[in-house]
Amino acid sequence: MLAGAGQRIDILARYGKFNGCGLESGLTVKDEDLEMAWFVYLIRNNLGQLYCGATNHVIRRFREHSGGSKKAARALRGKTPLQLEWSIQLPDKAAALRCEYRVKQLGRQQKLRLIAGDEAVRQRVVHGRTEQ
Repeated sequence: MLAGAGQRIDILARYGKFNGCGLESGLTVKDEDLEMAWFVYLIRNNLGQLYCGATNHVIRRFREHSGGSKKAARALRGKTPLQLEWSIQLPDKAAALRCEYRVKQLGRQQKLRLIAGDEAVRQRVVHGRTEQ
């Protein structure tokens, strides 16, 4: 059942819950934005390494990585269990790819700060600058 215009829905309710998600259950998007929404995410593998990616369907992509299919990133194959540590919704593919690039430029400690909720790091990866 789709939400009406302007109504908000829970991503996990829409796409189903799964173990190891790390996605906050309060994450919501407007239903009409789901078709265009893109996400950037960080996944931690069993070695503690962090992997960054971008997708238009974060839960499907996490399942692909976890399943070890041909669609899984080579960097994650054979390194399960995986944990989705962080994700953010962006308005379009271009914004997501810019954000993904910025996340990949961060050092490990800054990525850990991003996962922990550091607003300055989040602003830097989303907007390319810190908010004044």
